[in-house]
Amino acid sequence: MRSWRLVAWSAAFAAGAACTGHPVESAGGALDQTARLTLRITGDEAPPTLSVTGQAMPPGSELIAGATVTIGAVTLVGGEDGPIILTDMGGEFDLFALHSGVDALLASVDVPAGTYHQLRLFVVEATVTLVEGTVFTDGAATRDLFVPSGAQSGIKVALDDGDDEPGLTVVEGEQIVLLDFDVSRNFVLTGPPGAPHSALFTPSVRVRVMP
Repeated sequence: MRSWRLVAWSAAFAAGAACTGHPVESAGGALDQTARLTLRITGDEAPPTLSVTGQAMPPGSELIAGATVTIGAVTLVGGEDGPIILTDMGGEFDLFALHSGVDALLASVDVPAGTYHQLRLFVVEATVTLVEGTVFTDGAATRDLFVPSGAQSGIKVALDDGDDEPGLTVVEGEQIVLLDFDVSRNFVLTGPPGAPHSALFTPSVRVRVMP
């Protein structure tokens, strides 16, 4: 019997349920195959600064010097046995340290082989820090941001393995999934240019299934 396991990479620390590597007992008593799915988290594909990337960014993005997200639980949805908790303490991630191929561990757990349609990321906290010499109108350089539905219902991330069928199917071997938190899409400054009033966390997670 082939076995799989669900894994994710984290810069903060490795957290998650222990991997048994053994078949899973189904509700009916039969043994199901287990699967390894590897989840990784990353930021931009290049350092998120105008001078380095040379790419157009939303107004105010060049004023952001640091951005972090703290993820609590991560749940896998869509299997026959119902939602699976992959970890209840993912960790804190510095998105500016995760770019140009750098990624980080999120969780590691065996799951039944099958097709899954969604991840739910329960984001506990998001923080943005402005470049040196720039502050918000209240004088602070760092802002803890409101996370819409992040800690209650979780940020819903659709899974797709690129074929004509919806969902991500894990059957044999190891499946690697990269969760891309683009800083310029997830953090938006509000207010006039150069003098932001505040910042918004606008969850936008791109999923890439790695070869």
